[in-house]
Amino acid sequence: FLCLLLGVLSVVSLFGKPLLVIPLAALAAGLVALRKYSGDERPVGMRAAMVGMVFAVGFGSCGLFVSWFKTRTLGAQAEKFALDYIEVIARGDDFYALELGKDYVNRFPTTMDLNQHYALSESGKEAVDEFKSQAMRQVIRSRGSGAIWVLDRPVNISYTRGRERAELMLRDPTGETAAKIHIFLDYLIDSRGNGQWHVEDCILETPLYTAPAVL
Repeated sequence: FLCLLLGVLSVVSLFGKPLLVIPLAALAAGLVALRKYSGDERPVGMRAAMVGMVFAVGFGSCGLFVSWFKTRTLGAQAEKFALDYIEVIARGDDFYALELGKDYVNRFPTTMDLNQHYALSESGKEAVDEFKSQAMRQVIRSRGSGAIWVLDRPVNISYTRGRERAELMLRDPTGETAAKIHIFLDYLIDSRGNGQWHVEDCILETPLYTAPAVL
């Protein structure tokens, strides 16, 4: 009966990967309930355990698929957003790149003249100057608009601090530059229920000098 209860509760595994522990617990309880028994009389509750295990397998499988599909979808979105972000920098649209580095709450409205704000505001000027001095911007700008960037490794989707995050490493497939672009993205749901990405950090990964031997 414990297996049946946990099997029914396994429906919550559809809402998060960590909740898959419930169908696993149901399966464990079911295996204990269905162990070999002595005597001719069948123990009470074996049928309930079987039903519970069916629920656990069904809901658990659905939970795994939902988690996999969500991760795959977020990974594809993160890759497209990162490539669009690099293209914005390559075109020299530093104002828009700075806005993409903010979450949706802190971004300026679309009706605002960003050129005027960053040109006249002292803090805006400092932000632009600091952004232009970053090594990753200089590498992206040197390759120019329309340059091809590819993933160096699969997109890593994680759930930390109550939000989804994506980590990407992009490289130049032509091999002209040895440096790689390391991008960290955050995913938030706005007040209208739409998902909003923003760039938490974007840095240049450069090869490190190594010492194969110490004299």
